Amino acid sequence: MGQVQQAPLLFLDAQGFRTVNKPHMEFILLRRNGSLSVGTSFMLPKGFTWCWWQVTPGTLRPPGRSIQLRDYMSWLIYLTYGERKAYRALLVRDEQGRLAHLSMVFPRDFKESFMEEGDLQICRTYTEPEYRGKGLAKFGVQEILRSGLVASGYYWYVVAPTNTTSIQVAKASGFQEYGLGHKSSPLGISKLGRIVAQKHHESNMSGLHLR
Repeated sequence: MGQVQQAPLLFLDAQGFRTVNKPHMEFILLRRNGSLSVGTSFMLPKGFTWCWWQVTPGTLRPPGRSIQLRDYMSWLIYLTYGERKAYRALLVRDEQGRLAHLSMVFPRDFKESFMEEGDLQICRTYTEPEYRGKGLAKFGVQEILRSGLVASGYYWYVVAPTNTTSIQVAKASGFQEYGLGHKSSPLGISKLGRIVAQKHHESNMSGLHLR
């Protein structure tokens, strides 16, 4: 007899969304209180410069990035809320003006159910391969923290457990582990997926601590 294929199982996450197949942990969630002082002093290599990029009605994405669905959403947020929403990017350039590093800053949206109004997420940090090992990511995160964009909430940093380099950057910048997260998609639609958080002390998996 041939094998009978089991139909996908449907579960409800904490927000009541139906998710196809049992969810699994995919991310480490780290956060840092925005009111804390920044105690690091990371420096750029000689000749490197940095600046902010912000969305405008005519520029949907920062240089060096392809347009994604979230870019359109962020553009709409900008048009609706203007400066009250801190969607932006920190850019680092080398001596010739070439883009060496980029770190994005996003306000809360429907994908981050664990964030509160006023929180910001530092994400999509990327350093071009030839510039890695120069501390550009640590500098970028440091300057975002120094910007004062978060007055009374938290900065968040969401990363895959296998991305040890990015985890080291976050912890060197004063972020602490909050818990774990998994993607939950309404009716299995990945584009509408959101990250559901679970604090370490709420986990029923005894002894699970990702370092």
